[in-house]
Amino acid sequence: MFKRVTFITAAALIILLTAGCVKTLDSAPGRNETIRFGAGSSLLLEDGLSRAEIREGASFSNGDAFTVFGTRYSGDNQSTIFNGVEVTKTSFGWDYSSPKFWYWTSASDYYDFVAVWPAGKGTEKMDISGNLAVSTHYDIMAGDNYDMMAAVNRRRGNVSNPSDTVRMSFNHLGSAVRVVVINNSENKDVTLDLVKFKNLVVCGDAKVSLDLYGQPSMSWINTERNPAEVFETDMDLSVPHGSRDSSSYFVMIPQRLDQAATSVSTDENMPRLILKYTPQGVVQSTADICLKDVKRQDGTAITSWEIGVKYTYYINMRLDGGALVSIVTTAWDPVDAETPGLLID
Repeated sequence: MFKRVTFITAAALIILLTAGCVKTLDSAPGRNETIRFGAGSSLLLEDGLSRAEIREGASFSNGDAFTVFGTRYSGDNQSTIFNGVEVTKTSFGWDYSSPKFWYWTSASDYYDFVAVWPAGKGTEKMDISGNLAVSTHYDIMAGDNYDMMAAVNRRRGNVSNPSDTVRMSFNHLGSAVRVVVINNSENKDVTLDLVKFKNLVVCGDAKVSLDLYGQPSMSWINTERNPAEVFETDMDLSVPHGSRDSSSYFVMIPQRLDQAATSVSTDENMPRLILKYTPQGVVQSTADICLKDVKRQDGTAITSWEIGVKYTYYINMRLDGGALVSIVTTAWDPVDAETPGLLID
C-alpha cells in the first residue's frame, strides 16, 4: 500500500535536460530549457535522537534535500542525465549544481526519473539491465530510523508539452510503528520504562524503479532477519491513571510477522514487542508480545507490516488487576489536506 504525497506548485519539479552546455536557445520547443525545481515540503512531526522523522502534510523546510536520478531514451540509445544529484530547498527555491536541460529529437523520446528523500543516505543507481532502478541500504542495527520516500516519473515526448513540469508523487518506503499505552486503572499510575523489539528483519535495500508502463515499482531486497533486540528505547514515561501516552515512531523494514528469525519456527523466535513497565507501588513487570498474534479490531490477524503503512499498537492496562488487557492496531490512514502548492492524497 502506498501513501502518496503529491507536490503541485506553480514552479513544481521542472527537469530540463540536454547533453551539453547551452550557448543559444534553440527555437525548437523543449530544447535547452534549464531545469528548475519547485515543491512543497513535509512537516516534521517527530524529531530528536531516538525519534523517526515521520513526514505527513505541510511543506519542506530550507535545507531539506532529495536525490534525483534520470535517464534519457532516444531510439536504441540511452544516456544518464542525473546520477544522484542532490537537490536542496533554499529560501529562493530548489537548487542544485550544474544545471541540466531537456533535449527532444522525436515524439518517441522519453525520460525516466527516480527521486529519493532524504538525500545523503547513500542511494545509488543499480547496475542492472532494464529500466532505471536505484537502491538505498537501511540498517536498523547501524542506527537507521528515518522516514524514506521515493517518487518516479516517465516523461514522454508525445505529450502536448514535453518540457512542462514533472510532477513527482512521493511514497513512503518503510512501515511506521509506535506503541500507545492506555492506563485504565482507577487509581494507579504506571511508568512505561522501556520498549524494544526482536526477531525482526533488521537490514535490507529499498529498491525503486519504473515498471513497463512507467509506474512506480517499490520493494525491499537483500533483507536479513536477526534475533537480536533492536530499537531498545528507555522511555521513563509516566502514564497517570485514566490517561494514555505513546512512544515515538520506529521506521521498520516491511516484513512478515509470522516468520522466525532462526530455523526453529516457534513463537519465541517470531517477531516480538517487549515492554517493561512499573505500576505505582509495584515492582517492574514485562509484557512480551508475539506480534503475529496481534489482531485488528475486526478480529483479523496482522501477519505483516506493509510498505507505506503506519501501525499503532494500543496496549490497555488495568493495573488494579495487574493485567495486560488487549492490543489492537490501526493502519496509517491517508491524510487529505490542501495547502498552497501542495496536495496530499
